[in-house]
Parts: sequence; structure tokens; C-alpha cells
Amino acid sequence: MRIFSAVFWAIFLLLSGGALLLRQVWNRSFRVLAVMVGIFIFLMGISLMTTPPSMEPDGAGSEVYMDTGAVVLRNDATVTFGQVTVDLTEAEPGETYHIECAFGQAKVLLPADAPLNVKVSVAFGQVEEENGSVSFGEYTMQWDGEGEPVYVAVECSFGYVSLCRA
Repeated sequence: MRIFSAVFWAIFLLLSGGALLLRQVWNRSFRVLAVMVGIFIFLMGISLMTTPPSMEPDGAGSEVYMDTGAVVLRNDATVTFGQVTVDLTEAEPGETYHIECAFGQAKVLLPADAPLNVKVSVAFGQVEEENGSVSFGEYTMQWDGEGEPVYVAVECSFGYVSLCRA
């Protein structure tokens, strides 16, 4: 169970709601807020103990996604308050890859010879490629090549994304 995941909040809300019902239905007198804080701290401790560090997506630092052999191929990459290099040089034709960047920086390495279709959505950020940049709005970038294109969707909010053909 990762910290602040949907399971974490579901269990917290169920137990907190149960404490509130217990107090109302059976007229038990105890401090509900103290119980809710205790449940929260207890679940946070369980979450920290049960989440392996290698399984956490690390957007708060530097990590290379889709490095040949080192990291599992992923179709989604998210960076928040950090810096990530996303290596799509070995991307499969016809596949769609999603990159989200909020308050961070992402460098996306694209295949050099494959046709590309990159849809960019930017709000208060910047997505830059060799021919220019987009700072606000939506834009579609296309590169020609042989075969079926690789589709990349980039969403950037208050961040910076660099698209580079390797």
C-alpha cells in the first residue's frame, strides 16, 4: 500500500467513518478526532513498511524510464517536483506513450528515424523541440519516417519538457 494511494484513503475513511458511527449509534464517549489521527498515523506506518522502495515511482529525483534492460518498459511516465529522463529510443511503432510533467522537468529521447506523432498540452509551462516551443495550449507535432508512427502524448503544467530525437 503506497502512501496516499486510493487504498490508503479508502481504509482511512472506512475506519474513521466506523469510529463516527460507533460514537453516534452506541453513544460511546471518546475523542473521534484523536481516533482519526491515530488511524492516520497507524496506516501511514503500515504504508511505509509495506511499500518496497524499488516499486515506488520516483518523480522526486532523477530516474531513466525505459532504459534498455535496466528499467521495465513503461507507457506512462510522470514527474512531479523533480527531473526525469524518458528514453523512448526503442519505442514500439503504433504504441502510445504518455508523459505528464507538473512542477518538474522531463527530457524525452525520441527515436531518430521512426515517424512520430506528438500531441502536446501545456498550461503555464514549456514544451520544447528542435524547431520551436509551446508555452500554452494544445499542439500536434509530426515527424516523417518509414512505417507506423510512435504516438506520444505530453501534458505539462508549470514545468518544462524537452523533446529530443536521439
